[in-house]
Amino acid sequence: MGKFKIVQTAAPAGAGLPMEREGLGEFADGLVSYGVLDTPEKLIEACSDADACLVPGQRFTADVIGHLERCRVIVRYGVGYDVIDVEEASKKGIVVVNIPDFCLSEVANHALALLLDGAKKISRQDRWIRTGAWRGGRAPFLSPMGPIHGETVGLIGFGQIAQAFRRRLAALDMNVLVYDPFLAQERAEALDVELVSLEDLLTRSDYVSIHVPLLPTTQHLIDAEKLALLKPTAYLINTSRGPVIDQDALIEALQEGRIAGAGLDVFEVEPLPADSPLLHIETVTMTPHDASYADSTARTMWRRVGQEAALALRGQMPNTPVNLAAEPNMAWLQR
Repeated sequence: MGKFKIVQTAAPAGAGLPMEREGLGEFADGLVSYGVLDTPEKLIEACSDADACLVPGQRFTADVIGHLERCRVIVRYGVGYDVIDVEEASKKGIVVVNIPDFCLSEVANHALALLLDGAKKISRQDRWIRTGAWRGGRAPFLSPMGPIHGETVGLIGFGQIAQAFRRRLAALDMNVLVYDPFLAQERAEALDVELVSLEDLLTRSDYVSIHVPLLPTTQHLIDAEKLALLKPTAYLINTSRGPVIDQDALIEALQEGRIAGAGLDVFEVEPLPADSPLLHIETVTMTPHDASYADSTARTMWRRVGQEAALALRGQMPNTPVNLAAEPNMAWLQR
């Protein structure tokens, strides 16, 4: 059998990728990179003869996947796989894999950091001091400021990250509401959370944190109508996917002071455009889609990406497929 070709779709040409190679084991010599493949044409040119694709974030549309003649597996770095047309991949016999559990603690910690920053206005106070405005007394924008303890956090979605976040909130003596249509009442009671409707959650919460994947049913889940239900003192936190929120509606609500602020790690368009109004709204704290990052966690993920691809190349099912029922592509047998 000839050497397999494994394409990493965003690393500099000829990158070492040592962690991925370690995970790939006996297939490591087949790993190649050509720089950021940021158009369908570049992806097709590089990947049409690939046996596996390792994807940090490039879009594998139906057209791109249609040109993958030998591919057995597409491995998405991280949790979300909305950039990959999973249905089309399944038709082609390509297993799509994500790494759903590598960053649970990091994202939960990041959501907590955004909550605390909004609550205590830490970023704003830091900027205020740096301007030389502090001449004694409190910053003029501190009020309203809740006590944190005894306040209510609403979690939209209650998967593993949200559950990790909830454990951290317990240490702050915060009340927790949950909206998750897939969570049974008995399970909610066992986890000591109050299961409510989305509308009830939005009207009652002092902080709302989003923890759902991007699906057709969650795109713009939080729209102008839903934003209007929030308290004027409420903060909205998003560490999931940008398009879950109607960003234009959020900008309008922030500009008009209809909510107290937001903590955003993700956006509808990434990187955030240079002319985005969000850049000029003082009540927003932003981070560049890096909630999952820690040095050790990143190394673990990079190794796992290689390991999952290697399983498929050995003819085994990877550990974390998102389309388990896909019939495997056997075109490699014709080589």
